[in-house]
Amino acid sequence: MNKLLFILLTFILFTCNKETSTIPKVNVNLRVIGTFNGLPLQMYNQNYEYADGVKIKFQSFNFYLSDLYLIKGSGSGTEKVLLSEVVLINFKDIQSLSAAEKGVELVFKNIPIGNYTGFQAGIGVAPRLNATGPASYPPPHPLDENYWSWAAGYVFTKIEGNADVDNSEKFATKLTFHSGGDAYYKPVTWTKPISISKESSDIVLTLDVKDIIWKDQINYIDFRKITTDHSVNKDIVSFIMTNLQQGLKYP
Repeated sequence: MNKLLFILLTFILFTCNKETSTIPKVNVNLRVIGTFNGLPLQMYNQNYEYADGVKIKFQSFNFYLSDLYLIKGSGSGTEKVLLSEVVLINFKDIQSLSAAEKGVELVFKNIPIGNYTGFQAGIGVAPRLNATGPASYPPPHPLDENYWSWAAGYVFTKIEGNADVDNSEKFATKLTFHSGGDAYYKPVTWTKPISISKESSDIVLTLDVKDIIWKDQINYIDFRKITTDHSVNKDIVSFIMTNLQQGLKYP
């Protein structure tokens, strides 16, 4: 009887493991499409209308996402499938209209196909990772750069460019805004059905950079008054990070 029970349990375990192992897996593509006031976001080669007649050009724009998950189910039955611990969304190579329309693309491998109920990511570098440093990550790795040695942490987002504040078309005013800090890290969840299959495996996020630095006609970064901040002015850091967290959308 014990021998028969052992054979039966062995068969059940083998069957369950076989079923689990046969769930097909695919590569999932994450695309992040940037705009500025609705226009495709390009580095270097495009200028954009800003507040008070100021025009700006971008040279660099990037930001981190941490703990990226696909979510399955809800409530006590929620499951999470890890896509990546951390990624850097970097627009440095987006320098043409065709590249801007395509956006920044990342690939996550071996993700189980299925129907998911949402997507989750932390905006910035999660505190446990922010406590590390580039020496812990042989390149290429998202965390082998963008580190403040003097501040013991990573730059969560960089916005760099030039402004034409006097309508001279010389774009002589340099803009540098580097924002970060554990206090400004925030997980965000987008609840929306996502079907991952062999035919469809794209996750598309959108972001209008104007929404990060210009909220309305009263609340915006005035480049005639301030052009540089390295997370010293906490009001500016909070403004940029809050707007980034609210502005990143999963359509």
